[in-house]
Order: sequence, then structure tokens, then C-alpha cells
Amino acid sequence: MGTTERQHAFLDLLVEHQGILHKVCALYATDPADREDLRQEVVLALWRAWPAFRGEARVSTWMYRVALNVAMLRARRRGARREVAIEDEPPAPAGRDEDADEGIRLLHACIRELLEVDRAIVLLHLEKHSYDEIAALTGLTRSNVSVRLVRLKARLRERLLARGYRAEEQPCPRT
Repeated sequence: MGTTERQHAFLDLLVEHQGILHKVCALYATDPADREDLRQEVVLALWRAWPAFRGEARVSTWMYRVALNVAMLRARRRGARREVAIEDEPPAPAGRDEDADEGIRLLHACIRELLEVDRAIVLLHLEKHSYDEIAALTGLTRSNVSVRLVRLKARLRERLLARGYRAEEQPCPRT
């Protein structure tokens, strides 16, 4: 594959899987400038890793692994475990249910307060990855992922309730 073909294939890959970059960057960077910086770091890391990608895993799995590794490393370098205000969430698209949108904003704020690896586990779980895939992407065992997810769900439920979210009064937040 020539350089131009390689570049086009890579750009097509980014366009096709841009949701992965958006989700990872939104959970690991709080303001728009930080999100854009992180996105650039992830794209650069993906470009550097692209020649070594052998297709043994799905492209989306490979992208998650690279993106999460870059985001977690960056967060550790910055000593990131700062709290995020709910106002840091991007505005909701027009025409959506405001109660559901508030639930989503609260859920994202609570997820952002988790440790880097826990954020990755929750994100991958919400993306419907299997426990085996989550384990492979995070470097944990399948049983560790299972135990952590149970605890993380309970912790997120507690945090949502502490912030005034009442599941019985509102629809379940979905990302």
C-alpha cells in the first residue's frame, strides 16, 4: 500500500470510527480545548500504530485500546482525578427529552469522577463490549472486570442518587 493509499485508508478509518474518539475524549477531558488536544494525541498515536495493525482484532477494538491508553496515560501525567462540574457537559441536541438529557449529563459527570481504568471499563460496558473484550482492552482478568462492574454500577447509582437523580421518576439515562 502506497503512502497516499495508506493515508486515505487511515482517514476513512477515523471517519468511520469517530464516535470512539469522541466518547473517549469526552470522558477524559473536561473542556473543549483539552478534548481537542487529547483527540489530536489519540489521532497521532493511532497514526503511529497504524502500520503495525495486523487485523487480528477488530479495528474498533484496536482503536479503543490505543485511545484509552493515550487518555489514561495523559490523565496520570496530569494527576487527573479532579471533579468535573455538570456544566462541563456539551449541550444536548435539540428535540430530545430534557429529563433524559439531564440524566445523561449526571451520569457522564459521575463517570468522569472515576479512576481512569474504571472510566474505561464503564465506557466499554456501555458500548456493549463483552467482559472478555473489556479484559483484553484494559489488561484485567475477566473476573476482575465482572467484580469491578458490579461495584462501579453500585457506586454510580449512589452518586446519581446523591445528586438528586431519581430513577423511578425519570427514564434511565443512556449514553
